[in-house]
Amino acid sequence: MKSFEKLLSLIDKVSSFVVIGLMAILTVVIIMQVVLRYFFNTSLDWSWVVPRICFVWVIFLAIPLGIKRSVHASIDIVPRMLSNQTQLILFRILTAFLVLLMIVVTYNAILLARKTWHYMMPLIDISLANFYVAIIVCGVHSALHLIRLIVTGPPTGASFEIMETSEDSSD
Repeated sequence: MKSFEKLLSLIDKVSSFVVIGLMAILTVVIIMQVVLRYFFNTSLDWSWVVPRICFVWVIFLAIPLGIKRSVHASIDIVPRMLSNQTQLILFRILTAFLVLLMIVVTYNAILLARKTWHYMMPLIDISLANFYVAIIVCGVHSALHLIRLIVTGPPTGASFEIMETSEDSSD
Protein backbone atom coordinates (compact mmCIF):
# COMPACT_ATOMS: atom_id res chain seq x y z
CA MET A 1 0.00 0.00 0.00
CA LYS A 2 2.93 2.36 0.67
CA SER A 3 4.15 2.14 -2.94
CA PHE A 4 0.58 2.73 -4.18
CA GLU A 5 0.32 5.83 -1.97
CA LYS A 6 3.70 7.10 -3.24
CA LEU A 7 2.67 6.59 -6.86
CA LEU A 8 -0.64 8.35 -6.26
CA SER A 9 1.13 11.21 -4.50
CA LEU A 10 3.51 11.60 -7.45
CA ILE A 11 0.61 11.60 -9.92
CA ASP A 12 -1.15 14.23 -7.76
CA LYS A 13 1.92 16.48 -7.73
CA VAL A 14 2.39 16.23 -11.50
CA SER A 15 -1.31 16.85 -12.02
CA SER A 16 -1.23 19.90 -9.72
CA PHE A 17 1.73 21.41 -11.58
CA VAL A 18 0.06 20.78 -14.93
CA VAL A 19 -3.13 22.46 -13.68
CA ILE A 20 -1.12 25.49 -12.54
CA GLY A 21 0.74 25.64 -15.86
CA LEU A 22 -2.42 25.33 -17.93
CA MET A 23 -4.17 28.01 -15.87
CA ALA A 24 -1.19 30.30 -16.50
CA ILE A 25 -1.32 29.64 -20.25
CA LEU A 26 -5.09 30.15 -20.30
CA THR A 27 -4.77 33.45 -18.44
CA VAL A 28 -1.91 34.78 -20.55
CA VAL A 29 -3.61 33.94 -23.85
CA ILE A 30 -6.89 35.55 -22.81
CA ILE A 31 -5.12 38.69 -21.55
CA MET A 32 -3.08 38.86 -24.76
CA GLN A 33 -6.23 38.55 -26.84
CA VAL A 34 -8.00 41.31 -24.91
CA VAL A 35 -5.00 43.65 -25.14
CA LEU A 36 -4.50 42.96 -28.85
CA ARG A 37 -8.17 43.41 -29.66
CA TYR A 38 -8.92 46.55 -27.66
CA PHE A 39 -5.60 48.39 -27.88
CA PHE A 40 -4.18 47.30 -31.25
CA ASN A 41 -7.34 46.41 -33.18
CA THR A 42 -6.04 42.95 -34.10
CA SER A 43 -6.44 39.48 -32.66
CA LEU A 44 -4.92 36.03 -32.48
CA ASP A 45 -6.71 33.52 -34.71
CA TRP A 46 -6.13 30.66 -32.28
CA SER A 47 -6.97 32.56 -29.09
CA TRP A 48 -10.28 30.77 -28.58
CA VAL A 49 -8.87 27.25 -29.15
CA VAL A 50 -5.94 27.24 -26.72
CA PRO A 51 -7.90 28.50 -23.67
CA ARG A 52 -10.65 25.98 -24.42
CA ILE A 53 -8.14 23.11 -24.46
CA CYS A 54 -6.50 24.40 -21.28
CA PHE A 55 -9.87 24.80 -19.55
CA VAL A 56 -11.00 21.27 -20.38
CA TRP A 57 -7.71 19.78 -19.17
CA VAL A 58 -7.76 21.87 -15.98
CA ILE A 59 -11.26 20.71 -15.12
CA PHE A 60 -10.55 17.03 -15.74
CA LEU A 61 -7.18 17.09 -13.95
CA ALA A 62 -8.75 18.80 -10.94
CA ILE A 63 -11.55 16.24 -10.46
CA PRO A 64 -9.27 13.54 -8.95
CA LEU A 65 -7.59 16.16 -6.77
CA GLY A 66 -11.04 17.05 -5.44
CA ILE A 67 -11.72 13.37 -4.75
CA LYS A 68 -8.46 13.15 -2.81
CA ARG A 69 -9.42 16.12 -0.63
CA SER A 70 -13.07 15.08 -0.41
CA VAL A 71 -14.29 18.49 -1.53
CA HIS A 72 -16.92 17.50 -4.07
CA ALA A 73 -20.49 18.35 -3.15
CA SER A 74 -22.45 15.56 -1.54
CA ILE A 75 -25.73 14.96 0.21
CA ASP A 76 -25.31 13.07 3.46
CA ILE A 77 -28.68 13.39 5.19
CA VAL A 78 -29.45 9.66 5.09
CA PRO A 79 -25.96 8.37 5.94
CA ARG A 80 -25.82 10.60 9.02
CA MET A 81 -28.85 8.77 10.39
CA LEU A 82 -27.05 5.41 10.19
CA SER A 83 -24.58 3.86 12.58
CA ASN A 84 -20.87 4.38 11.99
CA GLN A 85 -20.38 0.80 10.81
CA THR A 86 -23.30 1.04 8.38
CA GLN A 87 -21.98 4.39 7.12
CA LEU A 88 -18.60 2.78 6.40
CA ILE A 89 -20.19 -0.12 4.52
CA LEU A 90 -22.39 2.27 2.53
CA PHE A 91 -19.36 4.48 1.78
CA ARG A 92 -17.37 1.54 0.44
CA ILE A 93 -20.26 0.24 -1.68
CA LEU A 94 -20.94 3.66 -3.21
CA THR A 95 -17.23 4.23 -3.80
CA ALA A 96 -17.02 0.86 -5.56
CA PHE A 97 -19.88 1.98 -7.82
CA LEU A 98 -17.93 5.16 -8.54
CA VAL A 99 -14.90 3.07 -9.54
CA LEU A 100 -17.15 1.14 -11.90
CA LEU A 101 -18.48 4.42 -13.30
CA MET A 102 -14.91 5.67 -13.88
CA ILE A 103 -14.10 2.45 -15.73
CA VAL A 104 -17.15 2.86 -17.99
CA VAL A 105 -16.40 6.55 -18.62
CA THR A 106 -12.73 5.81 -19.34
CA TYR A 107 -13.58 2.95 -21.70
CA ASN A 108 -16.02 5.10 -23.68
CA ALA A 109 -13.57 8.00 -23.77
CA ILE A 110 -10.96 5.62 -25.23
CA LEU A 111 -13.43 4.59 -27.94
CA LEU A 112 -14.24 8.22 -28.75
CA ALA A 113 -10.57 9.23 -28.75
CA ARG A 114 -9.78 6.48 -31.24
CA LYS A 115 -12.65 7.58 -33.50
CA THR A 116 -11.67 11.25 -33.46
CA TRP A 117 -7.87 10.95 -33.48
CA HIS A 118 -7.51 11.94 -37.12
CA TYR A 119 -9.77 15.03 -36.88
CA MET A 120 -7.82 18.22 -36.26
CA MET A 121 -9.01 21.37 -34.53
CA PRO A 122 -9.43 24.43 -36.71
CA LEU A 123 -6.51 26.87 -36.76
CA ILE A 124 -4.26 24.64 -34.65
CA ASP A 125 -2.69 21.28 -35.43
CA ILE A 126 -4.02 19.35 -32.42
CA SER A 127 -6.35 16.37 -32.59
CA LEU A 128 -9.93 16.65 -31.36
CA ALA A 129 -9.20 13.48 -29.41
CA ASN A 130 -7.27 15.72 -27.03
CA PHE A 131 -10.53 16.40 -25.17
CA TYR A 132 -11.20 12.69 -24.73
CA VAL A 133 -7.65 12.02 -23.58
CA ALA A 134 -8.33 14.46 -20.72
CA ILE A 135 -11.34 12.33 -19.75
CA ILE A 136 -9.22 9.17 -19.91
CA VAL A 137 -6.56 10.66 -17.63
CA CYS A 138 -9.27 11.87 -15.24
CA GLY A 139 -10.99 8.49 -15.18
CA VAL A 140 -7.84 6.53 -14.40
CA HIS A 141 -6.58 9.03 -11.82
CA SER A 142 -10.02 9.25 -10.17
CA ALA A 143 -10.34 5.45 -10.06
CA LEU A 144 -6.98 5.22 -8.28
CA HIS A 145 -8.15 7.67 -5.61
CA LEU A 146 -11.46 5.88 -5.25
CA ILE A 147 -9.72 2.51 -4.84
CA ARG A 148 -7.57 4.05 -2.12
CA LEU A 149 -10.73 5.31 -0.39
CA ILE A 150 -12.29 1.84 -0.53
CA VAL A 151 -9.25 0.43 1.26
CA THR A 152 -8.63 3.25 3.75
CA GLY A 153 -12.17 4.46 4.33
CA PRO A 154 -13.48 8.01 4.18
CA PRO A 155 -11.07 10.81 5.00
CA THR A 156 -11.44 12.28 8.47
CA GLY A 157 -12.08 15.95 9.04
CA ALA A 158 -12.75 16.66 5.38
CA SER A 159 -16.37 17.71 5.61
CA PHE A 160 -17.44 21.33 5.33
CA GLU A 161 -20.26 22.07 7.71
CA ILE A 162 -22.63 24.93 7.10
CA MET A 163 -21.93 27.34 9.87
CA GLU A 164 -24.76 29.23 11.43
CA THR A 165 -24.11 32.91 11.80
CA SER A 166 -25.96 35.26 14.05
CA GLU A 167 -26.82 38.59 12.57
CA ASP A 168 -25.42 41.55 14.34
CA SER A 169 -28.23 43.99 15.03
CA SER A 170 -26.03 46.75 16.47
CA ASP A 171 -26.09 48.83 13.22
